[in-house]
Amino acid sequence: MRQLNKFQTFLFIFGGVLMVAGVGLYVFGVAPKVVSIAFLVGAVLFGVMQMMQRYEGKSLTIRRLRSIMTIADIAFILAGLMMAENSWHLLYQATVWHNPEVFNFEAHQNYMAYINNKWVVALLVAAVLELYSINRISYEQKKEDRKTEKNIKD
Repeated sequence: MRQLNKFQTFLFIFGGVLMVAGVGLYVFGVAPKVVSIAFLVGAVLFGVMQMMQRYEGKSLTIRRLRSIMTIADIAFILAGLMMAENSWHLLYQATVWHNPEVFNFEAHQNYMAYINNKWVVALLVAAVLELYSINRISYEQKKEDRKTEKNIKD
């Protein structure tokens, strides 16, 4: 794996801290509009820095796991967008209240069914994929290192 430089590592860790703080504060109702944006910024920083860590080996398993991590990063960003929408209601205003004289009940039902508080599901999926891929990549790299050591000794 290509390692990040010090500044990129700082951004990676800062993004992770923003994500954790954003979710924690949002759940407890502390300034949801501000912390939803903080979570989104953290998710973007975390995702972009993680995508910058390239795998330059030949293991197909690790390449597959890296693509799963990319899907998890996209799900984190999607969770941030949905959390921000849950706080700011920009999409709701554009779809349901686009004509203030008429309340669009069907659009309201669709919004509630597909958008409202669904950021939790996206966050859960992203977290599970991230944990799985991180643990498997660690295991596969150790296995690859043992194989390399054995080839060097022979």
